[in-house]
Amino acid sequence: MVMKKASALRHRAFLFLQRCHFYGSAALPPLFLAAGVWWWLRYPSAPLPAALLGVAALLLAWARFVEPYWLLRTKHVRLPAGFPGAVALVADLHVGVFKGARFMRRLVRCVNALEGIEALLIAGDFTYLPHRPLRELCAPLREVRVPVYAVLGNHDLERPGPPVRNELLDALREAGVRVVEGETVAHDRWVLAGVGDHLAGEDDLSVLAQARAYEKPVVALLHNPDSTLRYSTRARAEVTLAGHTHGGQIRVPLLYRAVIPTRGAFDRGLVTLRHTMLYITSGAGEVGMPLRLFNPPVVERVEFYE
Repeated sequence: MVMKKASALRHRAFLFLQRCHFYGSAALPPLFLAAGVWWWLRYPSAPLPAALLGVAALLLAWARFVEPYWLLRTKHVRLPAGFPGAVALVADLHVGVFKGARFMRRLVRCVNALEGIEALLIAGDFTYLPHRPLRELCAPLREVRVPVYAVLGNHDLERPGPPVRNELLDALREAGVRVVEGETVAHDRWVLAGVGDHLAGEDDLSVLAQARAYEKPVVALLHNPDSTLRYSTRARAEVTLAGHTHGGQIRVPLLYRAVIPTRGAFDRGLVTLRHTMLYITSGAGEVGMPLRLFNPPVVERVEFYE
């Protein structure tokens, strides 16, 4: 009981901190702009600092108010997987303290606008400090017009985050989403294998060996690309789809890689490994700060071809 109370207290404190980040970050652009104006008025003969502060204000305004919410884009990717097919891929929705059902509805509209896809695959991290019922936040997924398959991510499994697994699974079930961790789903030309989260210690790769019994190409869906470092000749996949990295989220050249939370040297996009062709989506949500820069949220149409 004491441990539960301590955990709840930590969660409330962290939620308060993230709300401070949410509202405090909104104040940064006008503060930088005001500082630039002050410098320009005070030191008109040295305008460079004022110009730099003005540029910083514009970049912060873009990263805070425009890119995370209004620039949800659709990206088309073709992978030489050796078989035909197409799916929609999203990851890292992180609904909760920063984003909610309204953003989810926009995302679903983007998915439904894609042509020729066989399924929507969601590569984990649905949540980020949710303070509204997950049933409400996940409900828009009910409107997706193709089958939806998903795995969970570290933020869904208390690494870090509150204990939302059971509530999330119930919400996803009501929304018609099938969580496929440890399961295989056969399609006409390929088979889907769901792998659990790496940081939670639930990435049992035996499901890949099970999938190979279908004698069809295997598409693995997982959250953290570090799981692929444990692939082997027996536990492998023609294609692996992952998220987790956010592509650095705030993609400042030369700096963003330092914040990508993986053991392997992963970023975003296509990586050819020994036992799989790995594709990492930069995702649709944010953690830490409600900012994205040079890296807008994305829904990806992934086409497999021979």
